[in-house]
Amino acid sequence: MVYRNSIDAFQQLLLSPAVSQISAKSGHMQNGISYCVVQVSFANGDEYRIEAFDEEADELYRVAREQSSLLCLHANA
Repeated sequence: MVYRNSIDAFQQLLLSPAVSQISAKSGHMQNGISYCVVQVSFANGDEYRIEAFDEEADELYRVAREQSSLLCLHANA
């Protein structure tokens, strides 16, 4: 499957009701470019990792943290 960008790939993974955990890390490389790594875990043990750089990294991190918070809210409900 082809995705437009990392955010599109992440949102496609979220279509599954079996998502059990979302973790996101961000930072800057030595050359100053932003990066973001998001890991999506599923109840069956499958895991996917998505990486983004530069401005897309900032947006992916924001979306992933938002979805992670929502996932936690639903798990505790």
